[in-house]
Amino acid sequence: DPLQQYSRMGIPNSKWRISDYNKLQTYSPTYPKYIVVPEKINDRQLEVISSFRSQGRIPALSYLHKNGASITRGAQPLIGVKRSRCIDDETMIQAIRDTTLTDKETINGEGGG
Repeated sequence: DPLQQYSRMGIPNSKWRISDYNKLQTYSPTYPKYIVVPEKINDRQLEVISSFRSQGRIPALSYLHKNGASITRGAQPLIGVKRSRCIDDETMIQAIRDTTLTDKETINGEGGG
């Protein structure tokens, strides 16, 4: 059960949230119904990002270590020959970077599961 696995990793928390935006698996049929994304990213942004990523595979959390290090997965952005950009996609990547705990936060025990 994915929700149990997320809970085991300490999610949801102040930096990560569980989204059901793919609950009908229409955005990305290869992704689960529930995905974990940075707290700062809303579902409207996920919809925009999925249209910019191959097969709608947005960057989503796969694993969160108790020290705050994360593994995320996602498909290549659809930049193309015109070097297209997507501000929401860039915001998502920065939000993932921002979830990394500082040494002080790790020492104080605020890491995930």
